[in-house]
Amino acid sequence: GGRAPPNRERAGGGGPRRIVVVRAVTAADDPAAATADLAKRVRAV
Repeated sequence: GGRAPPNRERAGGGGPRRIVVVRAVTAADDPAAATADLAKRVRAV
C-alpha cells in the first residue's frame, strides 16, 4: 500500500518504538511485503 498513516508523522523522531509502529502498519497494509522483509531480517541475523 502507498498510503501514509497519520500516526507515522505524529510519532516524531526516530527510535525503536516508531520503527515497530511503522512495521506493524506495513504488516497490516501489505502482509506479503512484511513477510518478505521479516524473512530478510531473520536471514541477516
